[in-house]
Amino acid sequence: MKKTALFAASAALLLFGACQKEGKYNPKEKISQVSEEYSYEHSSYDEYAEEWNTYTESTPKHVSEKWTWDGKKLTQIAYINYDYDSDGNLVPDGQDVMNFTYDGSQLTEINSSFGERMVFTYDGKKLQKAEYFDESTTPVVSYEFEHNGKKISAIIMTMSDVLFKKSPSVNRMERLLLGNIIPQTKSTEKVLNSLRTKATKAATSVRMELTWDGDNVSKITAATPYGNAAMSFTYDDKNNPFKGFVLMFGFYGESETGVEFCNKNNITKSVLSDIEGDTEEENYSYTYDGKWPVTRTIKYSWNEENFKESQTQTTYFEYE
Repeated sequence: MKKTALFAASAALLLFGACQKEGKYNPKEKISQVSEEYSYEHSSYDEYAEEWNTYTESTPKHVSEKWTWDGKKLTQIAYINYDYDSDGNLVPDGQDVMNFTYDGSQLTEINSSFGERMVFTYDGKKLQKAEYFDESTTPVVSYEFEHNGKKISAIIMTMSDVLFKKSPSVNRMERLLLGNIIPQTKSTEKVLNSLRTKATKAATSVRMELTWDGDNVSKITAATPYGNAAMSFTYDDKNNPFKGFVLMFGFYGESETGVEFCNKNNITKSVLSDIEGDTEEENYSYTYDGKWPVTRTIKYSWNEENFKESQTQTTYFEYE
């Protein structure tokens, strides 16, 4: 069974480039390679047999992404796909590639080897709109951005009826986009997927308001036709290596102009109050080389009367 979907989950958190503490670009901290390992345990209670049945799955550490740079510009990300051989060993099985196109310093388009693209529109140096297309000429999902000074204050996500003829899940390109703007966690992914699942076959808009605490997004509130969701976040005091994606959205060289798109520090906890009124908490831990993270571990667990599930995912970052 292919593991593309499993391994692509970490892309929800992977952004582009790196900045110094004061926000200036640091070419020594560009991500070159990402690896990860994963473990999963699912237990369900059989009332007839009066016993718990447990299923476990794990993968060894493996390279999941390779990044290519041209100076300060990220030109390509190759996502490595995996399968199992006849002995049950994890082996590479091709790759999916994203290529990045620029107009000067601004990212204008992302094209993928799997037939998708995302197009960016600007108002001067500020990102105005991002549109995701598959093989159709109509955007499947579009994002419009409102700003308060240099910071994004709101995102309006519009889903077209084209989306609901396909899988309603958030795709890899959208994870890359959103991951550079709002903290991407399993909680935020759950909210977006829930909205798509609930949406009827008509264009649907969702407004997400961003609250900032200094240089980090501390809260997101999503007002939807199906109910409201809120997500809050806490951070450490170390450098977020993904902050440099601002370079592609109007950040020129080492100037302080442009829009601050992503958080200065690394997320340590997220709390979700979802559309159904349920609350979930996620915790993140890191190891560092100085102030830069080299590993990130995320643990999830769910417990109900006849059901238990836990996941642990560790991501390893290597820099040029």
